[in-house]
Amino acid sequence: MQHTSQPPELIAFAAGYTSTAWEDSRPDDPEAPWSDRFSEDARLHMAADCGAFLHAHRAELTEACNRVGYAWEQAGADFWLTRNGAGVGFWDRAQLEEGDLGRRLADACRSHPAELELGEDGELHYLSDWPAAQR
Repeated sequence: MQHTSQPPELIAFAAGYTSTAWEDSRPDDPEAPWSDRFSEDARLHMAADCGAFLHAHRAELTEACNRVGYAWEQAGADFWLTRNGAGVGFWDRAQLEEGDLGRRLADACRSHPAELELGEDGELHYLSDWPAAQR
């Protein structure tokens, strides 16, 4: 069995994306049903979206993560927040103002929302319209 390791920047980016997706998607009502278990398909699809975005925008993301106070995990969180219109995200980070970097990253993902939903199986399922060409 061949094991391929993922680049550390993708691991951190996906970790920020996944944890922010989970936190941002939780119902406000603490009594509402929710889960901490992602379906296998959700994990794979989220990782594919993160990998595709990182691949398509590696230069911009690397520039962002080389700036003081900004890191790959935050970039992953901003990917979730921006693509879902959360009111904060790439465009809202002071570290990304120079060169209009935040706006450029936001424009790259803003029109492609994603969501988590609780399935009848008790697992979280991921819905995304990320362009197939970018996967």
